[in-house]
Amino acid sequence: MTGEYGGIQKVQIKDGRFNVWCVKDAGFCFGVERAVKMAKDAAARFGRVYSLGPLIHNKDVVESLEREGICVAESLEQVGQNAVIARSHGLPPEIAQAAHKRRIEIIDGTCPFVKKAQDYAKLLRNEGYHIVIVGNASHPEVKGLLGFSGRDAQVVNADTELELTGNPARVGIIAQTTERIEVFARIVSNVVSQAKEVRVFNTVCDSAISRRENTRRLANFCDVVIVIGGKHSANTNQLTAVSRQCGTQTYHIERPEQLMPEWFKGKHSVGVTVGASTPEWITSAVIDRLRESSQSPVSE
Repeated sequence: MTGEYGGIQKVQIKDGRFNVWCVKDAGFCFGVERAVKMAKDAAARFGRVYSLGPLIHNKDVVESLEREGICVAESLEQVGQNAVIARSHGLPPEIAQAAHKRRIEIIDGTCPFVKKAQDYAKLLRNEGYHIVIVGNASHPEVKGLLGFSGRDAQVVNADTELELTGNPARVGIIAQTTERIEVFARIVSNVVSQAKEVRVFNTVCDSAISRRENTRRLANFCDVVIVIGGKHSANTNQLTAVSRQCGTQTYHIERPEQLMPEWFKGKHSVGVTVGASTPEWITSAVIDRLRESSQSPVSE
């Protein structure tokens, strides 16, 4: 690639019908890369390990990992006496305790940023704060945070009208690490208007913020944006939403073969942004397909 604009790089294409730009922070985020490496090392040591739910939200990577002995289980009952890898989203403490009782070894692949959010949840709980978690209640990271926050904790998101339960005087706020910072700020402001004492820990990941800002920059000057990542990936779906909010024609794909030539007819610039669970080899394959499409004659 050649040429840069902020957090975006221009792809080198000779005599192309359209230009292609790609975010510079494409590929696994730090937490995902760390969890995948730990899982591979554990599989090499034990022969087989399990993650409770997919290790990351990318089907191609999950299938590739399974061939290396890293399997998906939905419960500890399916694990037997094999080791369990705590994925980057973290494990609820009750699951970890149950694994220890069964003498199942846990390889802790929890992202350090998620671990920090868990530590803040424990701190707030121990100091008697009513905890508000800004995020998606069905997401595994938030389910884990709830385990550290106590039964009275509340989960709120962009679509929730927040009303604090029990009229608490002291409220502590944390966020799912992939939450949008503007949503977090708005809910913090809402809580401040309802409680006398508010303690806030901004646990939104810097990498997630950077990916969204680069995606917004991409969408503001490209005619079309391609978002690469798993359909169940929260951060990838947010990148898609950010691009569409800019009014840009946006397509969310998981594989290069899902690209449609008609998307690029009459277009001058195509942007590519990538979810945190998307491996570099998929991004490279998409870039190669776009390069071929740009150099091919227009078919009527």
